[in-house]
Amino acid sequence: MQTIPAPLPDPGSLSDEELVGRARQRDERAVRAITGRYNRRLFRVARSILRNDSEA
Repeated sequence: MQTIPAPLPDPGSLSDEELVGRARQRDERAVRAITGRYNRRLFRVARSILRNDSEA
């Protein structure tokens, strides 16, 4: 039986640790909040590895 996480409050009010915990429980909103919070950094890391903006 799958556990359903509690409703996600405003993602800006949650710590990274809380978001990761919810994401590990398959909470899509938490994953989106993490991705949104770190989108620029993730893109820069991917671009530095791939050396290609479109692939990053």
